[in-house]
Amino acid sequence: MSKVLAIILSPEEGISRSDRELLAAGRILADPLDGQLVAGLVGASVEESQAAEAIACGADKTYLAGDPLLVDHNSEVMLQAVEYLVQELQPQAVVFIGKTSSQEIAARLAYRLKTGCVLDCVEMSVEQSSGRLLLTKPIYGGKAVALFAASQTPAVVVLRTRTVDPAEPDEARQGDVETLSLSLDSSRVNARVVERVSEQGEGVKLEDATVIISGGRGMGGSEQFQVLEELARLLNGSVGASRAACDLGWVPASWQIGQTGKKVAPQLYVAVGISGASQHLVGMAGAKHVVAINTDPNAPIFKIAELGVVEDYKNVVPHLIEELNQRRTN
Repeated sequence: MSKVLAIILSPEEGISRSDRELLAAGRILADPLDGQLVAGLVGASVEESQAAEAIACGADKTYLAGDPLLVDHNSEVMLQAVEYLVQELQPQAVVFIGKTSSQEIAARLAYRLKTGCVLDCVEMSVEQSSGRLLLTKPIYGGKAVALFAASQTPAVVVLRTRTVDPAEPDEARQGDVETLSLSLDSSRVNARVVERVSEQGEGVKLEDATVIISGGRGMGGSEQFQVLEELARLLNGSVGASRAACDLGWVPASWQIGQTGKKVAPQLYVAVGISGASQHLVGMAGAKHVVAINTDPNAPIFKIAELGVVEDYKNVVPHLIEELNQRRTN
């Protein structure tokens, strides 16, 4: 039986939304192959409760690959554990979700397995006639897409977040759970965490927000983002930013949306003072509805916006806030 292996790294806090996206994508491949979706949970502390979550979200079988050496996302030992899983199961595909740790491991895994690797995949399917995996990814900064057909197995794939609807848990699903005994080389631990700095966030996480108010270089400074925060609060949303605004130090780097930032898929995305460079559009590509406010009528953002306002945001956003406050009062 064909197997599709979904690798879930460090699931100590449970199966996240992005992990559920990964499991949904795994089913997209496993079902046409009449195959089995296997979830490999790799981390310092993996438990049967996490395995049960993975099964509820679509996995047919779950392997627990836990070891104290897998703490702190140490990529070298993580790679050892994942490679052991692949050698044990011999799957047709190994699928990761697009986190930094996954991208660090996937390409190196493919090299060790002497197979191909597709990063930033946005669509996966199975060719009916041959059973080959068909993988689509953006190229040239999102200006075009390329279709790859996997000619070797296992194909190693990293799925871009927010491109597949997350699997909904079904507590009635049943599946097997197996615990692996890993033998990891402690001498390969070549890095350690010496300090952790936590950033306190307010409101909804960007990745989960249904409304995002995002600001760019056109905001003019850090203080001006306060008006966007007020608008986001009234809409129960979150505030994001372009890379330019983050690089200028106006807002935290964790707010960055784009090719090198976070990938989001809100119902409503309001781009304020953002020109719409291709790198930024990659991060907001999953937005259902886009509104743009910019003084430049030729800004690329207007090409994808459903509603565009050519005006200084200072003449628009405060009026929106005033209107929303009035409606709440009434």
